[in-house]
Amino acid sequence: MNKPKDWDNVKASQELERLPAGGYVVEIKKAEIKKSGSGYEYLDLSIEICEGEYKDFFSQNYKAQTLEPKKYKGHFRQGVPKDDGSDSDKWTQSNFKSNIENAFEDSNDGFHWAWDEQKLVGLKVGALFRN
Repeated sequence: MNKPKDWDNVKASQELERLPAGGYVVEIKKAEIKKSGSGYEYLDLSIEICEGEYKDFFSQNYKAQTLEPKKYKGHFRQGVPKDDGSDSDKWTQSNFKSNIENAFEDSNDGFHWAWDEQKLVGLKVGALFRN
């Protein structure tokens, strides 16, 4: 085995704190429609824990990272319905309605989902995290 050229200058990765499994209140910081490598559209919500002991967890995790490029880890990715009538798309629509429309409307008085992802920014919703 050969020693890598810059081995003596490489920083060892460090174990960052993990978010314990459980329920948290999160705020949407950014909402974008993106495409996966296989071409499927998804809604990428950048989220941050906004209450309790782990408030600002994802921002603090980002700041604590020592390896480049740093990666913000607070994301919720939701498939966007294709409206193609397939069984798979019916499941995506049902899941989208439950996660985006119902959860946000139930959690934010006066909010009504109107197919504008930018209107999600600033809203709060409960989220369940697991390892």
